[in-house]
Amino acid sequence: MGWLIFETIFRPDTKIRAGISYGDVYIDEAKDIYLGPAIIEAFEFQGDQDWAGGALTDSAADRVPKYVLSQNVYDWYLTQYEVPLKNKPVKLRLAIDWTRGIHASLPFEKLTPISPDVLRKMENTKHFHDLVCTFCKGN
Repeated sequence: MGWLIFETIFRPDTKIRAGISYGDVYIDEAKDIYLGPAIIEAFEFQGDQDWAGGALTDSAADRVPKYVLSQNVYDWYLTQYEVPLKNKPVKLRLAIDWTRGIHASLPFEKLTPISPDVLRKMENTKHFHDLVCTFCKGN
């Protein structure tokens, strides 16, 4: 997921927002049926986010081994971050660290937002990048 967000963040026409959940699902690939509380939770959570990026729901974060949170978050492409949410209090969550790839400066300053909503999402995404990206801090 980190790679997909990274690859599309530089395109002016595509931005990805993801919610990752864990739980029961019913899948029937032959009939294209995908149902379950985990799918609904992931869908609702991605819609609550106010940026281009992704994060884990509590049900997914609870599945991450505790040693990862204290020692190896970087290896898992996760970072603790106060994920911006629409009309809800910000909460520290495990966010997907999509900033890992080699890249030039982000194009946020070059884009002309079409609405205040898009501008806020762009600013929230840039804020994440500026705080988390070790590649840009090293250059």
